[in-house]
Amino acid sequence: MLKLYYRYHDFRKQVFARYPSAASFASLAAIVVWVLIFKSMVLSANNIPTGSMIPTLKIGDFLFVNRMRYGIHLPFTDINLLQIGKPDRGDIVVFTPPPRANLEGKTLVKRLIGMPGDEIVVKDDEIYVNNVHYPVEDENDRTILNDLDYPNINRGLSESDLLLFREKVIDPYTKEVKVEHFMLKTVFFKDADLSNPPGVFKVPPKKYMLMGDNRDDSDDSRRWEYVDEDQIHGKVFMIYFSVNWGSRFHDSEAANPFTNLFRLFGGKLKNASVRWNRIGDRIY
Repeated sequence: MLKLYYRYHDFRKQVFARYPSAASFASLAAIVVWVLIFKSMVLSANNIPTGSMIPTLKIGDFLFVNRMRYGIHLPFTDINLLQIGKPDRGDIVVFTPPPRANLEGKTLVKRLIGMPGDEIVVKDDEIYVNNVHYPVEDENDRTILNDLDYPNINRGLSESDLLLFREKVIDPYTKEVKVEHFMLKTVFFKDADLSNPPGVFKVPPKKYMLMGDNRDDSDDSRRWEYVDEDQIHGKVFMIYFSVNWGSRFHDSEAANPFTNLFRLFGGKLKNASVRWNRIGDRIY
């Protein structure tokens, strides 16, 4: 092994002596590879193109995702090499939806509502886990409702149709409050196909139930059921950038965020603006 190392070392010195620019190129290539490995294994970045997690996450939020929160992955894949922890009730996670969702090639962001073995009843957008209700309280802070940047307002919804609540995600066995967050309901939704009916769900082993905080405008486990444990890729923990794309922006346009960032900073998106107050916000 030492002989191979010294031969490689001598060969590299000869190449760099003959081609001085090769050293700079090799250093840059090594940095790029290490950054990609870090992104693949430790910290990845995602963005929010739809309103299913409003008000917790807004369209145009750019997120850091802790890829090592639940395990160590083989670089550039979703193969879990070592289990470190398990997803917990109330976590906001990035995951690959099941085939039934017909969203091949996409990753989604939702809140983990049900654990393996849970029996969950969803009624009036509220959650009962093993006969224990996730408590909700009316939230009368209109400043939050006035600052949703919700694209469906004026497209069948008005602010008077929105109801804001605080929901406590609790452990049904210990009654411990795992997380408290805002949750949105709508009095009226123009497109009935997007509303989610009530139902009873029994979560199988090694699967999880995931739902959006925007309960009446979220395509989630109520429609396509459960997510495999090995398809949950990390936990969202911070907003590192956020853009209000503007009222004229549609979800399909916001789905190309990095291209649109160049357009934004080039002054080509006149209706868009940076949400400076959201940058650096921790997500629980």
